[in-house]
Amino acid sequence: MRNLVCIFILILLASCTKREATLSPEEAARRDSTALRVAVMPTWSCLPLYYAESTGLLTDSDTNIRLLRYTAQMDIDTTLARGHAEVGYSDLIRLLRLQREARLQALLSIDEPVALVAVKGRRVSKVHQLKEKTVAMSRLCITDFWCDRMLEPADDEAETFYRPQVHNVRLRTDMLRTGLIDAAILPEPYATWMDMTGNKVLRRTTDKDPQLAILAVRREAATTTHTEQTMRLLEVYRRAAQQIADAIVRYFQEDWQQRLAEGVRQEKQKYLWPNMTRAINNL
Repeated sequence: MRNLVCIFILILLASCTKREATLSPEEAARRDSTALRVAVMPTWSCLPLYYAESTGLLTDSDTNIRLLRYTAQMDIDTTLARGHAEVGYSDLIRLLRLQREARLQALLSIDEPVALVAVKGRRVSKVHQLKEKTVAMSRLCITDFWCDRMLEPADDEAETFYRPQVHNVRLRTDMLRTGLIDAAILPEPYATWMDMTGNKVLRRTTDKDPQLAILAVRREAATTTHTEQTMRLLEVYRRAAQQIADAIVRYFQEDWQQRLAEGVRQEKQKYLWPNMTRAINNL
């Protein structure tokens, strides 16, 4: 049953689309010009926005909010810098680097757990066994930050690790799944998916680690043109995150009660989903 949770989240992130009534070209142009465009990635921290869109939370009022989907954080950076979106998924490291190109500020600190995952079949069960092997990641962002720290105990010589840049998170996951790389830094739910398919999670972030992921907003959007929509976005995120958290709690409570009834007394939860309530507490 735990596999079903992972599959459901992956399907929702990968294929969630917004169905709208057909609009006239004039009405469509007007709505596009007034929309708050939000650039998102198919990862755990953006899940509340995908969920809000699929369940109608984004459309249950007159607030005009549109999701723009990307699979690489670098593409979101470009979108924000060029003004093609007012809000987007980012992190504090990227935020500092983008100040030269766009006036951005942090709108919300969000939880983006990541893990160092080694491919199955390569006899890698410890971090030091990754020496002279490839660890796919994305540079100049929190993926790079956590890669440095997760490899730190074995990083006597930086050149002993090969770190190809694979910015597309789906491509990075697929390369690990097919054995084209030895390991990768993956966000959720991809890390748990790889864990379920027999790959080895060597390290993962916890609730005690700093939250570096954010929703960034262009300053003019936050203070003038889209102030009301920005506040509405925060409320929608909070409501969606709370509903997801409640659903996960109900699922594991029911599943554990069933396992106890069947006499199963092993580990309560093998696949540890991130704590969505941590994101809610930031609002």
